[in-house]
Amino acid sequence: MTRIVALGTLSLDTVEAGGEVAREVLGGSAPYFAAAARLWAPVGVVGVVGEDFPRELLERLAGPGIHVEGIRRCPGETFRWHVRYAADGSRSTVATNRSRALAARPEVPEAWRDPKVLFLGSTDPEAQAEVLRQAGTPGLVVLDTMS
Repeated sequence: MTRIVALGTLSLDTVEAGGEVAREVLGGSAPYFAAAARLWAPVGVVGVVGEDFPRELLERLAGPGIHVEGIRRCPGETFRWHVRYAADGSRSTVATNRSRALAARPEVPEAWRDPKVLFLGSTDPEAQAEVLRQAGTPGLVVLDTMS
């Protein structure tokens, strides 16, 4: 059976756009990749959240085709990103806690090793390298980076 492992950030975002503000919404590369990829194969999400991450967001993410046992809850803060979008679509980061929030390393559960596809979403390159090492021998590796 084809299985996909998806590493990426799981964040609590504040998004300002068109005069509206959405606070503490589920963000990050892992949830959105998993939501799309689950249409083709089961997806095991690998990532780290802080002890402040709402359980109801994890419960909402877990569902048909998305498995969350690879999400580790660690002491400290969840990654947060506050972004402001202008009318022309450009964006500016208002605030982030990146330096404090991404200290813990994700771990690939044994049951999700040797996937057919490994998605290394936008996150710390050292975390990407560690998950690649843990994953075993995926058939295809996709790497996403940030600016």
